[in-house]
Amino acid sequence: MNEPTQHLSGTAPAPSAPDDPLAGPTMTVRVCDRGSGRDYVGVTIRTVTISAHCPTCGGPRGAAAGHRFCEDGAWYAVDRWDNPCGHIDYYSAVLAEAAARDAVAAERAAAAEETRARLVAAIAATSRIIAQSPAAPSSLAIEAAGLHPQLKLYFHNNADAVTEFAEHFGGTASARPHTDRPDSSIYTSATGELDGVRYEAWSLTAPQADEAGTETDR
Repeated sequence: MNEPTQHLSGTAPAPSAPDDPLAGPTMTVRVCDRGSGRDYVGVTIRTVTISAHCPTCGGPRGAAAGHRFCEDGAWYAVDRWDNPCGHIDYYSAVLAEAAARDAVAAERAAAAEETRARLVAAIAATSRIIAQSPAAPSSLAIEAAGLHPQLKLYFHNNADAVTEFAEHFGGTASARPHTDRPDSSIYTSATGELDGVRYEAWSLTAPQADEAGTETDR
C-alpha cells in the first residue's frame, strides 16, 4: 500500500504545469518505495528530486517536513507535505515523476555529449585542413547548430583553390553563375566529408572573357 502525503483542501486556481519536466524550481524529498508488484517486499527510503509544482494543476507544492514511522520493528524517516491546492501526492507517483525527470536529464546529457564529440571532431578537421590544404582558406568557420557541425571555407577570388581543395580531400566541385545577370560572378563550390565532418568550400570570381572579348561562364 502506498502512503499519500497529508494534504489540505483548497480550490484556488493555479497556473498550468510547465511542459518541460526539468523546468522550474525543484524540491528534494525522502519517500517510501514499496516496489511495484503485489507482494510485500518491505520498504526502501529513496531520496528523489521532483518539481516544486503540483503535477496536476501547476500550483506550488507544500513545504516538506520530516516524518518518522515504524514498520516491521524498524524506524524510517520520510518527508510529507501538504499541497495548498488539495491534490494528493502519492509516493508511487512521486517516484514515477522522479524517474521520468532522470530519464529526460540522461537523454539530454547524452545528446549534449554527442554534440560535444562532433564539435571536437570538427575542430580536429579544421586542424587537418590548416596543415594539409593546398591553399590556405581566407576564412574557416565551424557552424555548430544542431547535432552535426559543418565546416565553411571561403577562398577569396580563387576558384582554382576550391577545385584543388576538393581534389585533395575527395570532395565534389562545381561552378555556376552566382546570379541571372549576364555579367554575374561565378560561384565555385566544393562539398564533401572530412573525417566524418561535412564541409563546404566556395569562392566568387569575375566572369572570364573569351577570345572574342565577351564574358562567358566558367
